[in-house]
Amino acid sequence: MDYDLSVFIGRIQPFHNEHLNVLKQGLKLSKRVLVIIGSADSARTIKNPFTYEQRKQMIEGSLTDSEKSRVLYAPVSDYFYNDNQWVASIQNIVNQYNDGGSICLLGSYKDASSYYLNLFPQWDFKPVKAMTPMDATSIRNKIFDPDNVIIANTWHDVLPNPRPVGWISDDFKHMIPKGTLDIILSYVISSEYCEHVSEYKYIQEYKKSWEAAPFSPTFVTADTVVVKSGHILLIKRKFSPGKGLYALPGGFIKQDETIESAAIRELKEETRIKVDKPVLKSKIKDSKLFDFPNRSLRGRTITNAYFIDLGQGELPEVKANDDASGAYWITIGEFMKMSDKMFEDHSNIACYFLMKGI
Repeated sequence: MDYDLSVFIGRIQPFHNEHLNVLKQGLKLSKRVLVIIGSADSARTIKNPFTYEQRKQMIEGSLTDSEKSRVLYAPVSDYFYNDNQWVASIQNIVNQYNDGGSICLLGSYKDASSYYLNLFPQWDFKPVKAMTPMDATSIRNKIFDPDNVIIANTWHDVLPNPRPVGWISDDFKHMIPKGTLDIILSYVISSEYCEHVSEYKYIQEYKKSWEAAPFSPTFVTADTVVVKSGHILLIKRKFSPGKGLYALPGGFIKQDETIESAAIRELKEETRIKVDKPVLKSKIKDSKLFDFPNRSLRGRTITNAYFIDLGQGELPEVKANDDASGAYWITIGEFMKMSDKMFEDHSNIACYFLMKGI
C-alpha cells in the first residue's frame, strides 16, 4: 500500500454510493482511512438531517468486517468565517491518528465547495474518479419528496401519497448503500422527519414565490448579540425555517430604516427587553457583516450583526413576542455547548464577538 493513512473529509448528508467509492479507493491506497465528518454538531435541518452518529452508522453498515477494522472516524465542527480554525481542527485530528506516517487526501473537485482540498498542501492529493455522478443534495430532496422515497404509514395525516414502510423508488435505491438505507428507514418514522418535511415544503414554497423575480434575490437581515453579566440573550424560533431552534434576535430590514435601526427594532420586538432603544444603541460595541453564501436555506441572505454589551448587574426582563416563542438569558458557558440547537450560523456569529474579547 502506498500510504499509512488516507483522509476523507465530508458532511456526508447522507452517505451515498460515490462516498463509498471514495472510501474503497482509500482502502486500496492506504493501511487505514480516516473519515472526518463535517457539520458534526450542527442543528438537524433539511440540510443536515442526520447526526454524526447516524452518519457513522451509515458508513459502518456499508462495509465488510475487514474493511470496518481499517476505517477511523472523527467529528469536526463548522467554522464558516474562519478557515484557519477549521484547517487547524482537521490538522489536529489527523495528528491524533498518524505518527509521522505518509498521508494522502481523498476527494474530487465537483464545485466551489471543493476549495478545501487546496488547504492541505502537505499531504498528497489523490483525486477519485466518480463512477456515477451524484450529489447528496439531490438525495436529500428525494428523501423529503413523498413521491420519491420511503414514507411511513405513521404520517398518513401529514404527508401526501403515503407508501408502506420499506417501499423505495428504483432510482433512489441505486444511489445509496445498505447502511444508509437502514438509517433512512428508521429516520422516516421519527418526529424529526415529519418536522423536516414541513420545513422542506416551506423552503420550496418560499423559493417558488421569488421565481418571477428578474434575477436571484439577495436578502438583507440584521441580528444582535446582546450580553450582560456573563449571559447572552437568545430567542427560540416560532416558525419555519428553524422552528424550535435557538437564535439571535433579528430579522429582515424594512425599506425605510437603516440596518442598525432594524437590528434594534427586531431586538425589541422579539424579546421586549426592558432597556430603552437609545440605551441599546449607545451600548453597541462592534458590528460585522456575515455573508457565507450558503448560510441560509431560504437563499442568498446577508446579515449585519451588532454586538451590544450591557455591562454588569441584574439581567433586564425579557419576554417573547413577534416571531419568537421564547426569550432567554443563557449563561455564556451553556451557550458554548449549544451549537446543535442553534439556527443557521448564529453560533458562529455570536462566537465571533465573544471570542474577540471586546
